[in-house]
Amino acid sequence: MKKLILRLLIFPAVFIIPMILLHRWYEQKVPLKTSDKALWILAQKNQTYDYAVIGSSRVLNLVDIRTINEKNKQHGINLGISGAAYAQNLLSLREFLKNGNKIGTLLIQADLWGFIDPEKAYSDPYAIHSYLHLIGTDADSLLAAHSPVLKHQFRKYVPFFKYSEYGSIYPMYEAWRGFPTDAQKFDKTFGSELLKESLPEKFKQKLNPQKRTFDTDAFYNFEMLVREAQKSGIRVVLFTSPQDLIFQPTELLNKPVSDTLVQFSTRHNIPYYDFQKHPICADRSNFRDFTHLNENGALKFSAILADSLKMIVP
Repeated sequence: MKKLILRLLIFPAVFIIPMILLHRWYEQKVPLKTSDKALWILAQKNQTYDYAVIGSSRVLNLVDIRTINEKNKQHGINLGISGAAYAQNLLSLREFLKNGNKIGTLLIQADLWGFIDPEKAYSDPYAIHSYLHLIGTDADSLLAAHSPVLKHQFRKYVPFFKYSEYGSIYPMYEAWRGFPTDAQKFDKTFGSELLKESLPEKFKQKLNPQKRTFDTDAFYNFEMLVREAQKSGIRVVLFTSPQDLIFQPTELLNKPVSDTLVQFSTRHNIPYYDFQKHPICADRSNFRDFTHLNENGALKFSAILADSLKMIVP
């Protein structure tokens, strides 16, 4: 009996207590990995911006904040995250505002990729690994909504489980010596990351019509993102980034989504700019692939977007 009691006392000492200490250490270290765009956004505190742009890679890689800032003499930030569904954008915006940041106008990039099943549109639409330190906080309900129930409970209550689950992203040797931040990369560009490559060979692919299904949950999260901004007194503007002109008709959901956005913007009195028919879409030298501009195209588009923004932001 005494041996059993001794073993029961030793177990937490050699396993549970170290896991708790390691867990607390990671909670402090992981938010410092600002080479992760989502974590870079969460690291911004008590800043005031004339405007911000939010969405997926079609914001991160297509909108050059420096161009807009210089052209309009304004101060902005790119809150786009590669592969982010609107649910992730919503969480990111909430935390960004909770950190004392203020935004005058929020430009939300809206397209068919945001309104289909996120699991089919993006490889990692919720990027839970970037928000592990928020589990158990006010953000818990959003994180739980996009995680398996049992796994979320383990992440929440079992010390260090969530970080061991993502050991390849947060290896212990990096946590010990300090995660790479690359903070200057995003600091210098105000969150933008332009794509330098031009891949004309991609345009030789045969384009077959793609019939995708509109996802009501994805649209609901888009609406919640709009409401979150408006609730905070932020002016909302919607826009759709350029896509290759020949590619557009092959995505059969393109027009229904555009029509829905026109109706939504009219109903809510929100400006909406659809750049899919802009002349920039007809010149394939501007593109890296069918849905992403290269650096040259992004700089051109950002100047065009700046002109539209100038009419809205005082």
